[in-house]
Amino acid sequence: LPAPDVIFKGPSKDVVDFYDLSKDVPFISDKLFKLIEEVDPGSLEHVEFSVRAKDAELPFHAIMAHRILDVIDPQRTKVVVKDELVADQYFRKVEFPEGFVFDNDVLGDASNFSIIDTSGWYWSKDLIELARARGVRGLYAKSKATSSEPEFARL
Repeated sequence: LPAPDVIFKGPSKDVVDFYDLSKDVPFISDKLFKLIEEVDPGSLEHVEFSVRAKDAELPFHAIMAHRILDVIDPQRTKVVVKDELVADQYFRKVEFPEGFVFDNDVLGDASNFSIIDTSGWYWSKDLIELARARGVRGLYAKSKATSSEPEFARL
C-alpha cells in the first residue's frame, strides 16, 4: 500500500494513538505500534507514514492484523448464514445475532488478531491493560467475554 497522506488541523498534543476510520486499516501511533511489537512481534502488517499536525510531524502506521483466526466457537454461538442478492449476484453473509464466543483452545495466547467473518481487531485484556498503563489514548474497547452487560474500556 502507498503511505497515506494525513493532515491533522490541530496541534500535535491533540493527536491520539488510535484512529479506526475504515474498520479495515486502523492508523496507530508509533508509540502504540512499538508497544504491540514488544508484546507480539510480527503480529501486524504495516505501512509507515507521518501525520502532519500544525506544529509537528508524528510517526504513524497504517496496520492490519497479520493473524487472522477462525476462533468463533460454533457450539456456543448462534450462526446465521445468508445468501444476499446484490446487483444480480449472490453474496454469502455470516451473522451472529446473539454475539459470539471465542474458542480459547484455538485462540491460545494471541494478544491481537482479526476474524475473517467479522469486522474488527481483537485484543487480549493484557494488551489493553498495558496500553492503558503506558498512556495510550483514543482506544475504545468492548469486551466480548461478558454475556450480559458489555464491559467497556476507553483510553
